[in-house]
Amino acid sequence: MQEIFANLPVRSYGRMSQVCQEWNRVLKGSDRIWRHRFMEDFVQGARGARENLLRNCSSAFMNSDLKVHAREAYMQQVAARTVTDSLVFELEGPSGGMWDVCPVGKDMAVTCTEKGSVQSWKVQCDQLRLMNERVIVPSRAALTDIVVDESLSFAVTCGLDSNFYLIDLLGRKVVKTYDSDLTLKMARSGNLVVTSSPGPTVRIYKGLFDQDPNAELEIIPLAGHTDWVRSVCVIEKRGSGTNQLNRGYGGDLALSGADDYYVALFDLERAQLLGRMSAQPSQVHSVAASFDGGMGASGNSTGTVSLWDLQSHNHVGTMEKSSENIHALSFCPDGVTLLAGSDRGLSTWDLRNLKEVKRFESEITSVRFSEAGELLFVCSGRRLLCSQLGNLDF
Repeated sequence: MQEIFANLPVRSYGRMSQVCQEWNRVLKGSDRIWRHRFMEDFVQGARGARENLLRNCSSAFMNSDLKVHAREAYMQQVAARTVTDSLVFELEGPSGGMWDVCPVGKDMAVTCTEKGSVQSWKVQCDQLRLMNERVIVPSRAALTDIVVDESLSFAVTCGLDSNFYLIDLLGRKVVKTYDSDLTLKMARSGNLVVTSSPGPTVRIYKGLFDQDPNAELEIIPLAGHTDWVRSVCVIEKRGSGTNQLNRGYGGDLALSGADDYYVALFDLERAQLLGRMSAQPSQVHSVAASFDGGMGASGNSTGTVSLWDLQSHNHVGTMEKSSENIHALSFCPDGVTLLAGSDRGLSTWDLRNLKEVKRFESEITSVRFSEAGELLFVCSGRRLLCSQLGNLDF
């Protein structure tokens, strides 16, 4: 490594410094983003512009010594199998780890990976089946999150190359590419997409699902933080009126967490801040809301999960797992169980006594329930795990 840096010109050091300052804000405490390949891409960025680093952030992986691990994974016998009534599938070949899953309908899901691919899955005959060939974005950059439109035909995904991609799931192709800022998390509200940002605002995008090549993209910023926004989730207004939190508002709400140690609640229809909740003393990396919208949860970079009454904006409980970066949170439909995914595993918490009752040891990047709450999907490395309601034993 010393020999590499010794041969770099002074101008390259300046470019490296700029890249480091920008990326450190995002990568701090999120080793799943840079692990295995960031150092090689960092050196590449020293020889070119910032865009070269971002657009090739995942290409260097297969050109390194780590391709040995990819070959080993490729040679393994991987297939769908049943484990205590849970469905488990592991990606075949060097496709990269799964970073997010978006449940679709009653028995389907769409995933995005760190190698720039999008894949569709279906639970069928007690197996989790790959529906079609994966779609790979042009830059092959790591994809951090994905949402699917109401027609279940199109998906929008965001990548570390600072782009949004509109993907035709049926035609298996990329339809449009939008230049944007670096986005780590997204959530859908009708035809709107709510996102995090490398700044102090939550953003509402209008037109991301529009297939018209001439359609303009409208961005509405929501001010409520003073530092980078890392995570967002949408609290849907349900027609039957079961969601108590939304009754006093015209539409969906959004919950966000940021590096300023705060959780914020927004009215999306009015583009209005409803309240801020202090989650000090650590950055908030993940947020979630219960199915009835009455309770929220936030996970930080030190393993602490905080619970919030979203009507009064009061803190109502804390659960701690030391030295774990909480990547994902999800409330169970029963209203008394919370799932927390971190670098070290998936924890199941009983909210009645704030005790951990189960533990699955593996790095977790995404935890999502289907809309009806009958299926749970979990991203763990190369594996997509699926469990039926009532059984969380992986």
